[in-house]
Amino acid sequence: MLTLLNDYVDGALAPELCTALETHLAACQNCQIVLDTLRKTVYLVQQLPEAPVALPEEVEQRLFAALALADFL
Repeated sequence: MLTLLNDYVDGALAPELCTALETHLAACQNCQIVLDTLRKTVYLVQQLPEAPVALPEEVEQRLFAALALADFL
């Protein structure tokens, strides 16, 4: 069910899958939490300004190291 959540939030999920997902969500608190978090994340991203705020290079390097994202530097 988790793989369907993005399409569900975007309104791009087929109606029969929406019904199945909503039935599952009614009984699964963990998936309800994931869905709520996804919705909040999408909302927050949509609130960001178009031009990203630049982090100081040292802060970016420490953040990427802490998140193990060295491949993205």
